Amino acid sequence: MLLALVATVRSSQWIPIHCDALAINAPLAFACCAVGLWVAGRAGQGPIGSVAIVGTSALLAVALFAALEPACLRGPFAQVSPEMRRLWMDHVLETKSVLAVIEGNAPLGWSFIAFAAAGAIAQIARARRRPDAASVLAAFIAVVAFVLGCWQVKLMPYASWFAAISLAVYVAHLGAVRQLSIGVTYTMVAGLLSQATLMAVLVAARGSARRAMDPPAANDGVIGGSCLDLRSFAPLSQLPPGLVAGDLELGPYIAVATNHRVVAAPYHRLEAGILANHAILTAPPDQAVQEIRKLGVNYVAVCQALADRRQAVEGVIPNSLWARLLRNERVDFLSEVTPDASAPIRIWKVRQ
Repeated sequence: MLLALVATVRSSQWIPIHCDALAINAPLAFACCAVGLWVAGRAGQGPIGSVAIVGTSALLAVALFAALEPACLRGPFAQVSPEMRRLWMDHVLETKSVLAVIEGNAPLGWSFIAFAAAGAIAQIARARRRPDAASVLAAFIAVVAFVLGCWQVKLMPYASWFAAISLAVYVAHLGAVRQLSIGVTYTMVAGLLSQATLMAVLVAARGSARRAMDPPAANDGVIGGSCLDLRSFAPLSQLPPGLVAGDLELGPYIAVATNHRVVAAPYHRLEAGILANHAILTAPPDQAVQEIRKLGVNYVAVCQALADRRQAVEGVIPNSLWARLLRNERVDFLSEVTPDASAPIRIWKVRQ
């Protein structure tokens, strides 16, 4: 971790600690634990003495970690303000459990559970066959990784990496099956245990069930797929460069597809921009214009692709700038420059 810190992070960024990124607090805490393990392995104090040494080093590590940035004890997003969590962070899929993934994309969620669980089971089986310290520790890590991956979507890739290693070791210890060569056996079992294979099977099963039971489903994404097509940003890219306020999800696409800057994008460190962007969209026009003038916003861009999105906005904040634009109501300080009013993304220019 110290080598990774030196190689990837500027020295000026070691001390301003962000809980979601590598800084000096994590390597120093892990160094305390590593020293404790090293001392315990060489002190010859027996099981009780070794546990005492390791426990003391762990307590020192936690104390050092907390002293450098106490907020990080509450997790990687502890520095996000309560207001930011309420408005946006609590609705981000990465911060939710695997149940949220299953609700939106059942094959993806269940394939992760099956793959990570298979990896943990394979590692536990290996530890039972060969109960040495390394195998038991690997089984413990695989189980903890599976639990953490189910707890928070952000941790799923790490649990999948551990599962891939466990399953690879499991497959490597298989023998030939009947008339199949060892190479064919390896390939078949690895293919069957792949997360991609599991997901393909679940997708096919869900498709068959839907065809049998349900009518065709409408697009249920958070924002219309056509709004995230880079071609939808062509009208905006033809306008003189300026600052754009609008749907938060559009921010990265505007930055990539046009020469404009954006007030906000869906990244938790851009708190000031996200709060300002939210204030513009959700306030009544006479209040929104004050924030627009203060920031120097040139354009407002809104996705209108989903009817249920429009209904939700109009139902919750009917007098907001956002709702009035979606209802095609006139706003004095804005003039629409969208070439086609039926376009997925509508654009308004701020009048000087």
